[in-house]
Amino acid sequence: MNPILAMAKKDLTYLVRDRTGFFFVFAFPVIFAVFFGLIFSGMGGESSGIKVVVVDLDNSEGSKAFAEQLRGSESLRVIPFAEDPDNDLSLTERAARAVRNGTVAAYIQLEPGFGESQASMFQGESATITIGADPSRSAESGMLEGIVAEKAYSEMSRMFSDPDLMRDQSRKALESVRANASPAVRMVMVPFLSSLDQFADGLESLESEGDDSGGGGGGFNPVTINHADVLKDSEHEFSAFELSFPQGLVWGLMSAAFTFGLSFVIERTRGTLLRLRIAPVPTGAILAGKSLACFTLLVALSSAMLAFGAVAFDVRPDSVAHLAMAIVAIGCCWVGVMMLIAVSGKTEAAVGGIGWAILMLMAMIGGGMIPRPFMPSWMETVGVISPVRWSLQALEGALWRGYSTTEMLTPCAVLAGIGLLGFLCGARLFDWSAAE
Repeated sequence: MNPILAMAKKDLTYLVRDRTGFFFVFAFPVIFAVFFGLIFSGMGGESSGIKVVVVDLDNSEGSKAFAEQLRGSESLRVIPFAEDPDNDLSLTERAARAVRNGTVAAYIQLEPGFGESQASMFQGESATITIGADPSRSAESGMLEGIVAEKAYSEMSRMFSDPDLMRDQSRKALESVRANASPAVRMVMVPFLSSLDQFADGLESLESEGDDSGGGGGGFNPVTINHADVLKDSEHEFSAFELSFPQGLVWGLMSAAFTFGLSFVIERTRGTLLRLRIAPVPTGAILAGKSLACFTLLVALSSAMLAFGAVAFDVRPDSVAHLAMAIVAIGCCWVGVMMLIAVSGKTEAAVGGIGWAILMLMAMIGGGMIPRPFMPSWMETVGVISPVRWSLQALEGALWRGYSTTEMLTPCAVLAGIGLLGFLCGARLFDWSAAE
């Protein structure tokens, strides 16, 4: 028994002394638990529902009241959105751009006449709402339509449970029918609307007697939901594979960057770098050669995967030039990430653990695991440092979001900047003495 206990003690002691191993056994799981807890708890009560903007083109009391209902929904996170005198785009165009850029999952537009249609529901009119959703978030789009319909029906239910409101609405509708409707419509609707006054009186009597039974909406349809295309016109219709390929490609780029970063450590521990330093090769040339090889692999991987997608699944870019910009910028970016991975530890085991931990965190905060419209605001703010976020934005912008050249410049410039900064930091921190 003593030899067994001694071996166990030895292994535990080694684990405690190995700071990297100790961190990934004890500290890293705690960090992940806290991280996901903050996400799913809403960070102190902050809504973590579907992120949307509400565009009120009616600007009536009814539309304002409905917009307020949407803001109060726990399933939605309504982002403030108002007129911008310095912006030439209309509210609808700005909302569509926000969806196309991935800032929000959808926009909900209350069309002109929304409030009047609500007041005239007994005449067969229904309020019109337009939803413009990110096509890559089809599940969220369906949920959003259900939420909007539920809010519309709850407003109708509120009217049937409020005798004063019902009486007011029915009388307005009755006046409108008598003044504008055809004789056939008046013959049907006037008796019905007149009877609502009696129904409202009876409802008041039931409430005064403590009867909680409610009314139903019958066959009324209080809202008509239309869907808008938020993408720019292109020569072809995008497919589901065009939506999924950017995600798959980014994970491939992460793996390639990790592999090259780890190879640096392997060559250092096995003496390859020592032999290269003995040869008449400048250290800068060694780093540049490794980086060029990594860049070549990243560009080849991106090109091959997109070529396969084009042949097998008709994945066609909205702009070939924009896609080329994205591939080059992404290649530069992940070369910089590779250099940071290479200096994250001195041993293969250390880099293997730390490198994947870094990449996993980048994927989490960058939208590789959790869609950006569902992120808490603090997480989306932190996510601007993640190359995963900008890589996805550049690829999606070139493939199917229909980015203009100006819109493509932002993610591409950020990717190039991350790559340059990562390479310079990695080259500065690279421990050549470990190779000796």
